[in-house]
Amino acid sequence: SCVIVWDVAKRSKVRSLDHGGSVLCVGFSRDEAALAAGTGSGAGNAVWVWDTGSWGVRCKMEGHEDAVWA
Repeated sequence: SCVIVWDVAKRSKVRSLDHGGSVLCVGFSRDEAALAAGTGSGAGNAVWVWDTGSWGVRCKMEGHEDAVWA
């Protein structure tokens, strides 16, 4: 699975962010400089954070006992 980022105004896909598991929740930082996604067991029950300028992975927070829903 992946997170797909859309530009709604232009009705076009901006980027696909692969992380190898199911996406259970997503959210942008207040300044929109980062995008976070909570994942289930297929991606290690982790939170992935991407930089929205480069779309590179900022970090992957692992160690959650269960899927990350919020």
